[in-house]
Amino acid sequence: MEFIGVIAVFVGMLVVANFKKIFSNDIDYDLNSAEVKLLKKTCKVLNLTTSRDGTESYGTIDQHRFLLKIESESIFSLFVYHELPVEGQVTIRRENLSSKIKRNIGKGDILIGDSSFDDVMLLRSENAVEVTALLNSKNRIMITELSEDTGSFSVSSEGIKANFDVIKFHPNMISRFVKDMIAASKSLCQKSDIRNMLIKNTLSDPEPGVRINNLRMLALHYSLEQDLVYAVLESLKDFSMDMQVEAASLLQEEGMEHLVGILKRNEKTSDTILLKIIELIHENCYSKGAEVLKEIYNIKGQEIRIAVLKAFETFGETALAPFLAERLNVQDNALLVSLFRALGTCGTVNEIERIGGLAKIIGHANVRKEARKAIALIQDRYGVDKGWLSVAEYTETDGALSMANEDAEGGLSFTKEKNNQK
Repeated sequence: MEFIGVIAVFVGMLVVANFKKIFSNDIDYDLNSAEVKLLKKTCKVLNLTTSRDGTESYGTIDQHRFLLKIESESIFSLFVYHELPVEGQVTIRRENLSSKIKRNIGKGDILIGDSSFDDVMLLRSENAVEVTALLNSKNRIMITELSEDTGSFSVSSEGIKANFDVIKFHPNMISRFVKDMIAASKSLCQKSDIRNMLIKNTLSDPEPGVRINNLRMLALHYSLEQDLVYAVLESLKDFSMDMQVEAASLLQEEGMEHLVGILKRNEKTSDTILLKIIELIHENCYSKGAEVLKEIYNIKGQEIRIAVLKAFETFGETALAPFLAERLNVQDNALLVSLFRALGTCGTVNEIERIGGLAKIIGHANVRKEARKAIALIQDRYGVDKGWLSVAEYTETDGALSMANEDAEGGLSFTKEKNNQK
């Protein structure tokens, strides 16, 4: 029985040992295995030594420590230690299907503005401004190229890690890869003033989206001092129309003047850009752009026309009233609503009869309601002395222009007192 017990204990020890091997990364390698030999040759190229078992090597190049290790059969891992100059945790790794789905539903990562980087790398950090400054063109290219050569790749606040298949690698190639990883780490860890980094990226990055993103970060986190104003003014000369619009949005009079200049030059711009420009002119109530907006209205479709009319409504310039009244003869209800709203702030008593006449024949109740609102607004602006013109609450069959016998609503009407005065 004692013998059987000893056998059972021995078998149990073997099972536990094999279980540990299966579920751990610790693999016993023959010192003459291909992986060990390759690691030794690589270390010789790098003037390093390996551990006693020949499975890993610590080293330092350009003051950057790293660990090169046999991870599993034919797979090496490389970890370059560093401390990113970014407050808080940072993670950069390759995108996968799950992360792309999350991004599409609004639960994604930080976007830099460079599709060649954003589409393949997942970037997460609580400090978007510092990460944006850090990821200049050089660093993005280094990270992307390194990730393409590896099985797995990630950058964190503590270092860069990569796993790669060494079957097709020779010692010089591995040595080159180690040096490239260290160069990337060194570049990422260069300490500099975040504000200056953002300005530099704004003025020099080859990707318009990145330039715009850096300019936005500057506007959000820093005051418009002299060097920043210079960067914004220089951005008005950018070849990207999107960048010019972004820069103009940060300036007041000068920015709006630049946008109106773009419209006047009739440069080839997409409707998306035109809408952005019109919305900015609208938001800044820059009525000096009214004349060019009239021209835009005459040549563009419904969406842009409605945007122009919203701007006119905000301007509230009576000089726009004839232009608006002349365009009331349209069959588009959405345009009519916008025209009435603009006339409510821009119209004069001269337009009330035109609005009232249309209200009589308009079949859509909401559009008739907007017509009545426009007349009421005009009356309010001109006061009691000029506010005797009114339009009845039209029903489907009622609403003709009429002469009232007393002070009341009713078509285009005159009160007794007004008639006596006449």
